[in-house]
Order: sequence, then C-alpha cells, then structure tokens
Amino acid sequence: HDLHCLPTLTLAILSDEHARWRPCNYTEEVWGYPVCDFQFLTNKLLDYRGQEARLLEIANPFGTIVAAHLTGLETRSTPEARYASKLALTRKLYDKGLDREAISNLYIFIDGVLTLPENLEIRYNSSIKELEQEHNMPYVTSIQRLGRQEGLQEGIEQGIQQGRRTIVQNLRAMGIDSAVIEKATGLSEEEIATLLKQTH
Repeated sequence: HDLHCLPTLTLAILSDEHARWRPCNYTEEVWGYPVCDFQFLTNKLLDYRGQEARLLEIANPFGTIVAAHLTGLETRSTPEARYASKLALTRKLYDKGLDREAISNLYIFIDGVLTLPENLEIRYNSSIKELEQEHNMPYVTSIQRLGRQEGLQEGIEQGIQQGRRTIVQNLRAMGIDSAVIEKATGLSEEEIATLLKQTH
C-alpha cells in the first residue's frame, strides 16, 4: 500500500485439522474499547479433501503442496499408506515434466510433511534411486538429507568434546588434581588424560 498506493487484501491459509474452526477477524480491546478490528479472508485446506487427484494435475505447484499436506493428515497413523502415497507423489513430480529445481523444491516440502519410519525410509530411498535412473535426473534425496543431519550431529558432538577439553584444561590450570576433576566432570582418568593431551 505504501509503495504502490494500492489497496491490500489479507488471506489466511488454515492448515489445521478442525473443519469447523474458521476465523475471519481479529479484534483487540483496551478498557472495553475496540482498538483493532482486523478482517481477513480464509482458505481452509481441509476443503480440498477428496480432490487430491485434481490438485496433482494442475500446473500451479501449490496443488502438489496441498495434496501432500492432506496426505500427511490422512496417513499419520498408517506408515505403509504414507510410504505408498509419498512415493506416488514423488513420481508425479517427474511425470509432470518439472525441471530439476522445481522438483527439488517440491520434494523438500513433501519429504518434510511425509516423514517415514527408518525401515520404510530405506525402502523409499531405494525406490527413488530407481526413479532417478529412469528419468536421469537426480535431486535432493532423503539420503542426502540424512547425511546433512548426521553432519549436524557430528558438529554437535565436536562442540561437546571441545567444551570438555576447555573445562578440563581450566581446572588443571587452577591446580586441581585429576581425582577432583574426575568427580566434577564424571570423566574417567583415561578420558581426562586424553583430553589434556588434545589441549597441547
């Protein structure tokens, strides 16, 4: 409005699971006086339930996003059904002829809302490898995502180890002997000796 002097419209996307919850305004009062009465239009994603096939056919990528969201709600307690739906949605990305960047972006969303238990994730990754070979178009797969998570975990563990080294080094610099350091840190004599070697 400030930049183009044009009226603006607010639209709220409701992605909850409560079909009857449909807010359309926000009101705030001070001492009984309404100081804010904000109106907005809403779009309830649950209203598209049962239309997943049509959503996947439209060109707009939000069709795939809404379909994935609804699938996530429907398959929350049925891992096998979620696996089948996730694989079908991923295959649909290729069948639509999208470019690599579009597939990657939509896949990241699908992968986030349709998480699988480890055994089905392994099976899914195997199926995706075959799918990539069919279309000769690799993209960001769950295997790479899990690799990033493992890298993050490794970084956290390195940080913890560095913290231990610093604590042990500071305690020793204060003239505290190893027996006290063992009690204070819960580390064994061998672990303390190793950490002290790493600080030099």
